[in-house]
Parts: sequence; C-alpha cells; structure tokens
Amino acid sequence: MSELREKIVEKIAGSSKKVILVEGKDDEIACKHLFDKKYHHWERLLLVFTAGGKINVINELKRSPDFIGIIDKDEWSEEDINSIKAEINNLIVIPRYCMESYLVNPDEIWGALPGNIRQNVNYEDFKDAVLENIEDWTKHSALWHAVLPLYSKLKKSGFNQVLLNEIEKIKDESFIKAKLNQWHNILDPENTFQKYRALLSEITGASIEERLHRWIHGKKFWEVHVSGKMVEFFGQKSREKYANEIWKHRLIPEDWEEIWPDLENFQPKLKEN
Repeated sequence: MSELREKIVEKIAGSSKKVILVEGKDDEIACKHLFDKKYHHWERLLLVFTAGGKINVINELKRSPDFIGIIDKDEWSEEDINSIKAEINNLIVIPRYCMESYLVNPDEIWGALPGNIRQNVNYEDFKDAVLENIEDWTKHSALWHAVLPLYSKLKKSGFNQVLLNEIEKIKDESFIKAKLNQWHNILDPENTFQKYRALLSEITGASIEERLHRWIHGKKFWEVHVSGKMVEFFGQKSREKYANEIWKHRLIPEDWEEIWPDLENFQPKLKEN
C-alpha cells in the first residue's frame, strides 16, 4: 500500500466514501465549491484528497483503480489525453488548461462577484485592465507549448541522469560527444523557433476566450497578473481569498457538463440539488 493510500484510508476511517484525487489544495477547494453547487450532501459520499501534483495523481490511480482523479489539461493534446485515458480509465482531465483558467476570464469574474463588491467599479475598465497585455501572454503561451515537450524528450534520452549514473561510459569521450550531439539535436533551436511561430499564429487567431481557457498558462496568469488587478479594482485581499470568492459565487462552468457523468458513474448515489 502506498503512503498516499495509507493516508486516505486513515482519513475515511472505514466509511464507504469514494475517493477523488486532485493535484493541489487549490484544486481541492475549487472542486468542493463546484460539488456544493451541483450535488446534495455530496460530502457524505465523496472525499476530495490532494495528492501533491499531477504525476502523483496518475501514479496512484494506476495502483488504486477504486479511486478517481481530476487533473489539469495543461499542454496535453487530445491525442495525449486519449492515450493516457486508454491506460487509466479512472482519470478525468478538465477541459481548460488548468483549474486557475476558471479564474482569469473577466466576464466570468465579473459575473461571480457580489454586487456590493463591484458596485463602484466600471466593468469595461476592469475588463480592459485584465486583458491589457493579452498579446504578451499569448506569446508566452506559444513559447511554453513549443518548449515544454523538449524537456520530456531530453529526459527520455537520459538527460541528465546519464552523467550521474554512467560512470564507466563517460570515460569515453566519443560517448560524451555522441550524447551531447543527441541532446543538441533534440533542442534544435531553429525547428523549435519555427514551432513557436506556428503556434503563435494559431493562438493569435483564436478568440480571447479560447486563449484564456485553452492556451494561456492560467495559474501563472492568475498569480502574476489577474489577482493583482483584483486588488487594484476591488480592494486588498489575498490571492487565495479572491480565488475562494470567485469559486464560491460563480456559476457552474458549462464545460463541466462533460465531467459530471463520469463522477455520477463513479458514485451513483450522487443526487443533484
């Protein structure tokens, strides 16, 4: 039994609750707010538990088919998602880039804030401020999607463990040169730059909403930019408090309609409010 499963077993203490694993504490808070809106007394039937990262969720689901996991889409393509779900059928991948992507759309934020908070703020001013540097964040997203796969390819080729573990081989300079050339070919700056330009063209052609939901690094955009605009327009509160405020009051996202059936199959006793 894994250490994570031991903690969960101790937490549920012999109850019949079904276990949902999420990546982090922020994801746990978000899911709990959404479940509150959707299901009657769901907490009697489900335990939402933080696994401490995407890879921890995936690894535990492989060991624990009686659990279900909810993870960020991140940079995964539909092909990537279908491939991992073919291997792990108790996995749910949210439709947006990450959970924080539900906190960065100014239209959705505005609709989630109570009237007394937004009464002295002009909506158009707030929206313009949130989107003021959207083109810079579009470039950031294109570069991130172009560069990030290189890390996986490098790791698969032995970077950087070969330097640590292949003590005998690195005595041979021809091996060192071949390995360095292999890593250089993977990085291939010109090809990576062209991929970045192609992605930038694709993302720039998408609507602002699609950029915010699918492409832009929602967690970074929320932490670095949007949460600061919340303070600027609505007053001093922590980033965590504003996130909680939005989740508490926002409508259930329409794109979660594809998620609810999987949860209800997992726990058939769930009843809608």
